[in-house]
Amino acid sequence: MDGGYYAIKGFEYQIDKNILEILKETDVNKAINIEQNQDIDTADFVMQVKYKEATKFTPSTVKKPVIQLIDEYKKDNSKKYILYCFFKDFNGYTESTSIDLILGSSKTNYTQQEKTDFEKSFELKFSPQFDIQLEQTIREIQNLNYNEDESIIFHSRASNFLRNLVVNNAPNQISNRTCTKNDLIELFKNDRKVIFKNSFRFFKGEESYFKKMKKDFFTSNNVDKTIKIFIIELDGSKSNSEIVLLLKKISEKYFKQLTRDIKGEAPFFFFRNINSQKNIEVKEQLVKAKIIFKDGYDFLNSKFNLASITSKSTKENRIAIKLINSETELNQVINFNFNTMKEIYQFFKIKPLTINQDIRETNIEIKNSNEILKII
Repeated sequence: MDGGYYAIKGFEYQIDKNILEILKETDVNKAINIEQNQDIDTADFVMQVKYKEATKFTPSTVKKPVIQLIDEYKKDNSKKYILYCFFKDFNGYTESTSIDLILGSSKTNYTQQEKTDFEKSFELKFSPQFDIQLEQTIREIQNLNYNEDESIIFHSRASNFLRNLVVNNAPNQISNRTCTKNDLIELFKNDRKVIFKNSFRFFKGEESYFKKMKKDFFTSNNVDKTIKIFIIELDGSKSNSEIVLLLKKISEKYFKQLTRDIKGEAPFFFFRNINSQKNIEVKEQLVKAKIIFKDGYDFLNSKFNLASITSKSTKENRIAIKLINSETELNQVINFNFNTMKEIYQFFKIKPLTINQDIRETNIEIKNSNEILKII
């Protein structure tokens, strides 16, 4: 378990370093290669990034990446070669630690001339800890004339963008893992997928995090016909009554049942990590509470009916909630032409679902599903 935690944190650390290197470039069109031959490389340098939060530094701990850099240098000696690394304790060693000491028993695999030449182009750089580098990355985004709140949001967007460059391009498409400063600038300008991650909570504090989410997304008094789709990742601890309360609170914001008419449109809900039995029990509680909902199934053993679940709320039917039962049905709803605007709100613990449509998204990271009511 701990190994997985440190591996993920190490990758996030590497992503932040990528963002820093991209944004520090004076040439906005200069390509930065991500996870190609090495962790980061350009026309000028090759860099290995290592984040070892639980490990003390000794020369042998960086032997493998240094050997990789020497072998790259032998192919192209025109670049600078950098090992950028963080360790729990640098153990008295300095950035001037010799190549022979690092290579240990492998030092005889290279001639003295090869090692001497490589050392002229090599830099061992001890890096700051995770939180300090995160702050540096946020400040670099602020240098593009964004305020701190905007920069924290765009940091999450840039992280997700670079992560997807790696994940969505298999080894046979590795040349596509490339980004320029201009790519990130355009990403920030045309952002339609807002992601609030724990970096915002880290900078602003928990109370400010909740307040900002509420102020920016859930305090408007305007009720319109925009289709709102909520994707909520449950953590297994939420009771049926708590889920029903959550459904009611969100529904009441966007669907108003007046004496003679209605305002707004019933929001859609898709719960991640809910089992079929709990799903049934939640629906039973909605029926007992006399809350009218649609789930696309109109009679026993019927097939999913997209027309049924997408039917409009009216003063006659008073449909207040629409429940989506599976990811397949979710995609059908998202792809449906409502002839009006659509918005998606995701509350996620680890990673939001990927929505491939060009649709406005607001993705909010939570520690547990109990936090949603604090935001709503």
